[in-house]
Amino acid sequence: MEKQPKTAEELITLLNDALLKTPVCSGVRVKSVHRDDNPHSQSNWTAEYQTASGDHAHPDCKRAFIAAKYRLQQMYDLKAD
Repeated sequence: MEKQPKTAEELITLLNDALLKTPVCSGVRVKSVHRDDNPHSQSNWTAEYQTASGDHAHPDCKRAFIAAKYRLQQMYDLKAD
């Protein structure tokens, strides 16, 4: 199955939607999506999140973020600029 291309903004929206569905992720938002040129990576992009308070995210939120990112990386590539 070929992956669909998405812009960084589209991927951020999809990731934030996943975080909003996880109660322990309140105040956590995706900070950026950027290209990952690692030849061993299964995706051409990665993402980072930030908390509103600047503290660490709850471990369950970290797991939810990683799971959502992995799922979306299987479906979408970062669209070339």
